[in-house]
Amino acid sequence: MTVPAPVGTDPAGAGPVGPSPARPVRRLPEGWLRRDLLLTALLCVVSIEMTYLTAFAMPGLLRVDTGWAVLVGVAICLPVVTARRFPIPTGLVMMAMFTGFGIATGFETVGTNIAMFLAMHAIGAWEPNRRRATIARTVIVVIACTWILGEAVRGFYDPTTGERGVNAYFAMLMINVTVNLFYFTAAWVFGNRAWQQALQRQDLEDAAATIEDQRTVIARNAVELERIRIARELHDVITHHVSAMSIQAAAARRLLHRDADRAEQSLLSVESSARSAIEDLRTMVGTLRDPSTNAPSPTLAQLPEIVEDARRAGQKVELRVLDPLTDLQETASTALLRIAQESLTNARKHAGAAARVTVTLRRRSDDAAELDVSDDGFARRSALPGTGTGIQGMRERAEAVGGTLEAGAKETGGFLVRAAVPIRGGTP
Repeated sequence: MTVPAPVGTDPAGAGPVGPSPARPVRRLPEGWLRRDLLLTALLCVVSIEMTYLTAFAMPGLLRVDTGWAVLVGVAICLPVVTARRFPIPTGLVMMAMFTGFGIATGFETVGTNIAMFLAMHAIGAWEPNRRRATIARTVIVVIACTWILGEAVRGFYDPTTGERGVNAYFAMLMINVTVNLFYFTAAWVFGNRAWQQALQRQDLEDAAATIEDQRTVIARNAVELERIRIARELHDVITHHVSAMSIQAAAARRLLHRDADRAEQSLLSVESSARSAIEDLRTMVGTLRDPSTNAPSPTLAQLPEIVEDARRAGQKVELRVLDPLTDLQETASTALLRIAQESLTNARKHAGAAARVTVTLRRRSDDAAELDVSDDGFARRSALPGTGTGIQGMRERAEAVGGTLEAGAKETGGFLVRAAVPIRGGTP
């Protein structure tokens, strides 16, 4: 979480120079107010108890009435509840009260000492403006040093000092200085460390959240891509076979009373196409249920079979393999076969039974193979309307292996599908 810094100006006063880098902010933990209220209440109880114990054990130590000392001690502990939210104001107010309490009463309780330590620590741990945090803590340290120095001078001239001895006095002074040195140093160092560790933890949490979001997006995209792939496979398989069966069944119906032999041949073709469709669907379903089956992918080696099926369905198809493509990668070979299959299906549906279709396979260059499926005219429209997904699916297949696909009407009439794919990977 960051907050934008104010817009600055250049040294020459030419105007704004743009926003300064965003300043990191430590996020407040969940339930922080409840925990701080409990801590503040505990410190107040400790301060009250220690004040009464001190008044009982050392009645001459307090310079004010015990009740007033209790109230002031509680007042010092109460601002702890705001130390996370407003660290610098809280620390300065508490230091002012802490110093005044020490001067007025002549002692500090364990509760007020802990409260002041927490306030000093909170400035280093929670103040986002690190420069202000350093200045505020320096001011607090200067106030504390001034107080200690004043108390040292006052104590040196105290009549009881002579009774105890100068050496004993300086020994107590060194103890006081050493304790305060470690006290403020620990609050400073541990506050800075808490700030750094909190920011590192926030960065890790943000990174983990980003990774989780990306993982979710990747998983969703993977599911979407798989859904599209399955839809494309189903479209290719079902459309190819069902369109062939539709044409063959129509031919059989027309020939049933005129030429029984040819009608029977058409019905046999319908039966063959149905078997092929069932087999393809069974293979696809098996692969979806158990991806480890590793069913072989169709390749261009099956292109003559696809062309022969089209001929049996009544299409006039010519296959031209101009160049051997034995080094074509398997994924590209599968893509070209499916494109040829879909193109023949489209020609069967839309170009008419009398249209001639030419399938040409060639090596366009050393790095690219090219497939052309061309028919010579849209003689009629089929009763099976197109969905518009055929060409889209072919284009997706070509692009999936780094290739391209062009499809459109020819100037001389008819339709042309031209796919180019890389032979060994890359972009043709």
